[in-house]
Amino acid sequence: MRVPLEPCQPNGHALPAAQVFAVSGLCQQPRFRLQAALASGRMPELDFALLYLGAAEVDLNPAPPGEASMAVEGDDPYFLLRRGLEGGAVVVTARLEWQGGFIVLANDDEAAENLFRQLLADTQPEEIRREWTSDLATLTLYRDLLRAR
Repeated sequence: MRVPLEPCQPNGHALPAAQVFAVSGLCQQPRFRLQAALASGRMPELDFALLYLGAAEVDLNPAPPGEASMAVEGDDPYFLLRRGLEGGAVVVTARLEWQGGFIVLANDDEAAENLFRQLLADTQPEEIRREWTSDLATLTLYRDLLRAR
């Protein structure tokens, strides 16, 4: 099944789809490695990969001497992948967390399953959930992954 994408608005007003297919779960052995089959995209305007290595803790409110400070932790490392297919009619995205949590989002369930097989099948995934969803938080994450630069 495929849900059509709305034209991506640079001002952020329109969500890219009314539904998104999500594959989520945990990996026993997460790998931050881009397989050769995924490394060569054909849509440079949509294809994107990012390896975020995390940030050190930042003390936003230095405490006076003798008092405890409040440090804010940076994000843990993660890997992002976005792939455009069929002239942009299908866009599949994936986020893999350092600790093994993953989510694959796409407007086409077959494309999401293919990316899951290529990127995550060998990582010993468990607690896998597959579903079409119109949850606002999931749609927003998909929109954000579509716009990642």
